[in-house]
Amino acid sequence: MPRDMQVRQAAAMFWPFHLAWLGLFTRAGLKAGETVMIHSAAGGAGSAAIQLAVNAGARVIATVGSDSKIGLCRELGAEVVLNYTKVDLVKEVMQATSGRGVDVCFDGTGGDLTQLTWRCLNFNARHVIFGFSSGIEQTDGRPVLLRDMIFGNFSLVGVLLAYVDKDQTVEGAGLDLKASAFNPPSHALGKEVQEKLIELLRLGKIRTVVDRVAPFEQLPSALAAFERREVMGRVIVKNGRQLSFGE
Repeated sequence: MPRDMQVRQAAAMFWPFHLAWLGLFTRAGLKAGETVMIHSAAGGAGSAAIQLAVNAGARVIATVGSDSKIGLCRELGAEVVLNYTKVDLVKEVMQATSGRGVDVCFDGTGGDLTQLTWRCLNFNARHVIFGFSSGIEQTDGRPVLLRDMIFGNFSLVGVLLAYVDKDQTVEGAGLDLKASAFNPPSHALGKEVQEKLIELLRLGKIRTVVDRVAPFEQLPSALAAFERREVMGRVIVKNGRQLSFGE
């Protein structure tokens, strides 16, 4: 990170913004004028994705799980914000897109919401999967019907943030990348993305979203708040003996 960047900002930038960039642009090829739906939009990756999509000239439809998160998404530039627990998501999305559907979905929720989203996609849409905050138990073992993708004419796209060069072995995991199906982005790509993000930060086009800064001793309560979905943006855990967050 640049030496003049605040530690708090640096700690909140890497994971959400790199993941959002890889998902929206590297994997989904989001373009200006397209419409993107972002699930868990008030979270770390979601709040980053809103900003990057808006900066790229895309229209954003954000989904959240509580009304308390609507304001942040609108502040970050989302044109439409839907509490998917209270509305008919398919009906609202189709109404907001004049029946066309969305071109890209950035989805870190998984579960029932993922498959419901497929009814909201436009022809040739790209549905990006980067996680499953609804619970891994709702995703593992769930059948994905190839028929749905055939009928829907959309692409199901996975994205993983782990910059590792293909000629490396992942230490501790005993994983030889050359002989595996693990295809991580390279360090060279990570450096390229980082340079673009730093420029956007310096220009004020994007900003980090920090819900709270917790001392290390409060890590359990911070994690509990995260699990209860009370958090918007990132939670920063501070070790006061090493870092000064006043800088």
